[in-house]
Amino acid sequence: MAKATMKVTRRDGKVTLNDLKKIKPALVKVGVLSGTGRHPSSNSANLAEIAAYIEYGTEGSGGRRGINEYAPFRRWLLDKKEEYRGVIRDSIEEYIKGEIPFRKVLQILGRTGASDLQKTMKDMVTPENEESTQLKKGSKTGVPGARINNPTIDTGLLRQSISWGEA
Repeated sequence: MAKATMKVTRRDGKVTLNDLKKIKPALVKVGVLSGTGRHPSSNSANLAEIAAYIEYGTEGSGGRRGINEYAPFRRWLLDKKEEYRGVIRDSIEEYIKGEIPFRKVLQILGRTGASDLQKTMKDMVTPENEESTQLKKGSKTGVPGARINNPTIDTGLLRQSISWGEA
């Protein structure tokens, strides 16, 4: 992973515009990152590919239906956009004041994002699963006739594989 560094000159506890211009861009990535392994119900797709299928959907082939587009990643970002602006602002302010190191800023963003994305996936109920899918997912609970309507979770493995890293 790339190392993020930042040097800020403080003058009377204030940071100048020139100081901020010297900051190198840093990127935090959140999602199903590469190297997370294969999905147990697939012969060939890894977890990152399954996440892409759920996000964008697939077309069916050979008489089989495709996967509907559920877009949990886009929902998460749209729902949290304003909140993250505040998190970024507050974290950078703490960094500038010398209260936290820059690496902590990235950790705050990464951990918050991963946790929020997992919650978004856990709480999804639309678009609704087909009745047969709800019963199939419900049968895994051991309760006869149970239905589970969460379009992004079957075993929970994909949600559990959500993580973050520096890019």
